[in-house]
Amino acid sequence: MKRKIMLGLFSALSAFFAHGQSSNVNELPPIDELGTGMFMGHQGGLYPNGSNDMPAAFYADAVEMAKSVQPLDKSGKPSADGKIGLIGLGASTVAMFGNGLETQVPSTPGVNEELVFVNCGIGGQDLSDIMDPAAKFWGAIDARVKEAGLSLEQVQVLWFQEDNLRNKDNAFDARVNQLTKEFAFMARYCKEHYPNLKLFYVSGRHTTEFMPADAKDKHREPKAYLNGWVCKQLIENQINGDPDLAYKGPNAVAPLILWGPYFWTQGEKPRADGYAITRDLISNDGVHPTDKGIQRIAKDLIDFWRTDAVSQLWFLENPQSADVDPGDALAVEPYMHVIVNTTEVQSLAYNNIDPEFNFILLRDTVVVQKEKLNRNEEVVVRVQEPGTYKFLIADATHAYAGKIEVDSSLQVKVINDKTTTTKPGKTIDPNQPAWVVNGANKLPKLKRLLDPHEVVKCVMKDGSGKEVLSIEDILHKHTDLNTLLERGDYVVTFYDENGKVIPLPEEFKTTVRIKY
Repeated sequence: MKRKIMLGLFSALSAFFAHGQSSNVNELPPIDELGTGMFMGHQGGLYPNGSNDMPAAFYADAVEMAKSVQPLDKSGKPSADGKIGLIGLGASTVAMFGNGLETQVPSTPGVNEELVFVNCGIGGQDLSDIMDPAAKFWGAIDARVKEAGLSLEQVQVLWFQEDNLRNKDNAFDARVNQLTKEFAFMARYCKEHYPNLKLFYVSGRHTTEFMPADAKDKHREPKAYLNGWVCKQLIENQINGDPDLAYKGPNAVAPLILWGPYFWTQGEKPRADGYAITRDLISNDGVHPTDKGIQRIAKDLIDFWRTDAVSQLWFLENPQSADVDPGDALAVEPYMHVIVNTTEVQSLAYNNIDPEFNFILLRDTVVVQKEKLNRNEEVVVRVQEPGTYKFLIADATHAYAGKIEVDSSLQVKVINDKTTTTKPGKTIDPNQPAWVVNGANKLPKLKRLLDPHEVVKCVMKDGSGKEVLSIEDILHKHTDLNTLLERGDYVVTFYDENGKVIPLPEEFKTTVRIKY
C-alpha cells in the first residue's frame, strides 16, 4: 500500500514538472500588475526593472524610429504620393481581429491618410508552420499585400501575435525561452522580408480560461499566459543589446520591437487598469473571438495606436504627441465610439462632439430612427432590419455622416469609400500671426521652441537641398505653408536676428510634410 502511495505521488510530481506551473489563472499574475514583484524568478512589468514604461533611451529611439515612418513609393523611396503599409501577421485570431481592423482603420477619424492596413493572418498557421521561409504562408500573404496595392518595400509597421502549438511544454523557463528564440527569428525574418520594416508590435494572447473541459490542450492555460512573458523577454533582450535583435547602426538585423496592447486577464476578472475580457467576447471553443470580440479587440488595437505617444507619430495624421512632452498621458483626449449592433461606425474625440447629440438613421431619404444620445466612451445603437442606411451624428455645431449595410443576420458593414466626416476646424484669423501647417496653427509650439528669440527667419529646402522658401520674422506674421508649397516633405531651418542657426531639441522634427 505504501509503495502504491509513493508511486502515485511520484507520478503526480512527474506530471507537474513535465507540464509546468498551475493552469489556474488565479495563480497567474498579469505581467503589468506585478511591478517589481517576482513570478517564477522573473520580475514583472512590461518593460525592464518592473516598469510598464520604456527606458528613456529606448523611448527616444522608438520616437525617432516612429518619426522615420513616411509614405514610400513601390520601390521603397520616400514619396509624397506613397503609402505606409501596416500589416497584422499571425494565425486565426490575427485573421479574425484583422477583419475588424480592415473596417475600423479606414473609418477612424484622424488616421494617417497614407496608411494602408493589410490582414496577413491565416487560420491554422502557427510558428511551426510559418518559420520556414519557403512555407506557402508567405506567398499567400504577399499576394494580399499586392492586392492591397502595396509592395513589400512599403510595409513599415507590423503587428505580430503568434504561438507554437506543437510545443507542449508548459514549464515556464523552457517554454518562454524556446518561444523567445522563435519570436526573435520571426522579427529578423520579417525585417529581411520587408526591407523597410521599422516597428514590430507584439501582443500576448488573450486568456483561454473559457475553454470547455473536453477541448484540446494545445491552447489551454498557462500557454496563453506564458505567451505574454515571451513578448516581454523578447523586448528586454533587444533593449539589453542582443546583437541578434540589433535595430540600429550598420549591424541592424531587426525592426524595433514594442509592446502592443497587453490582452491577458485572469478570466473575466478586470485587471488593475480596468481592462477585462468577458465571456461574450470569446466563442464556445474558448479560444477564438465572437463577432463582438472581433470588433472590441480591433478597437483596443486602434485605441492603443491612437493614444500611445510613440504610435501616434505614424498612425495619426496630426499626432498630439508631437506637441507634448514624451509620455505625457494627460495629453491623450478621450474618444467616443459609436457602435451599431456590434460594429463601430464612427469614433470621435470628446472635444469634437457635444455632451448631447442626435443619431439619425435614414433609408433612402426617409428617417427610420432618430435618438438623442449622451456622449460616452461607447454609444450602442440597435438596428433591427436589414438594408442599406445612411447615418448622421450631429450636435449644434458638428455633423458626421456615413453609410452602412445591415445583412440578414443584422451584422453591420461600414461602406468606407462612401463614408464622409465633416467637422468645423478652428478658425484661424488671417489677420493674426500664425504658422499654419495642413490647417493647424503651430505658432504656439514654435514660440515655445524658439524662446527667447523675438525675430526669427525660416528657410525651407526640398529633398534635393534646393531652397524653395525664405520667410522673414515668422513669429509676427500670418503664414499658411499649404498656400506657399507643393505637397511633399521639406527641411526647415530657423535663424536668429544675427543670421545664426537656432539649435532645436533633438526630438523636434526638422521636416515639414505638406499633405495637400
